[in-house]
Amino acid sequence: MRRRPIFYLLVLSAAFAAGCDSTTSPPFEEWAYRHTRPFWSPSGDRVAFTRTDFGSVGIWSVDTSGGNLQLLHAGDVGGGTWSPDGQWIAFYQLGQILARSVNSESLRVLVNGPRSIRPAWSPDGRTLAFIRDGVVALDLASGVERTVAIAGSYVQWFPGTRSILIGVVQAEPSSTAFRLERADVDSLLTRDLFTLRTTDDSGFFVPTPDGATVLFGSKPIDRRANVWSVTLGNLQLHQLTFDGGDYPAVSPDGRWVVYTRTAADDGGLWLMRTDGTAKRRLTQP
Repeated sequence: MRRRPIFYLLVLSAAFAAGCDSTTSPPFEEWAYRHTRPFWSPSGDRVAFTRTDFGSVGIWSVDTSGGNLQLLHAGDVGGGTWSPDGQWIAFYQLGQILARSVNSESLRVLVNGPRSIRPAWSPDGRTLAFIRDGVVALDLASGVERTVAIAGSYVQWFPGTRSILIGVVQAEPSSTAFRLERADVDSLLTRDLFTLRTTDDSGFFVPTPDGATVLFGSKPIDRRANVWSVTLGNLQLHQLTFDGGDYPAVSPDGRWVVYTRTAADDGGLWLMRTDGTAKRRLTQP
């Protein structure tokens, strides 16, 4: 059952270009960024991320001062999510979703593929949502899977709830529609939050802990990605980075955003306030 849309947003790519630096170099491919897809520990004192430096491929973690760099899992992996008790990280590798103990060599298969990607651990620890031809919710106790939505490219939990933010990408004749939905994983009730129509490539949507704002990365065809936010109450868009940014992740206390700086001479992780101020480097690729 679907409710009628409660928000609607129409944005042309020109609106994004107006706030971007037109002299920015053409974008790299994703593999050129060495530190990507960061995600926070539940305590907010560490950030895990996918590292693709030569000889250092895998999921690593770093503390918020930029020190204590630690390998959590070696190998060609993608995505990641921390369990709410801080003991496990889940990620996808070769179409499977695995969980690695933070404090030991224990490794578990949570989802035995295929094509299973982008896991997100629920705040109560009971459920793992992920993408596989739509959005699926796995009950971790029983192993039972349930389809939450038949379409979806990105999924994140609204903090402290049993509902998830779903990003849906739909190609249209002259643009692409990026639609955000909020779905309750128990009742399966879904409501539309907003639709963004643009020729830019937008994705990696993440809500702030209060659920009032959603951050995302947006990459024009001829420029590098930058981080934006949209306030759901009034649908106001704000550009948070102007020198390259993608893969935003909001800290558990809602004060900080970690992201990949996508400038030509970078590709490492940076921190900033949720309003885009106080930017500082976290990792050096």
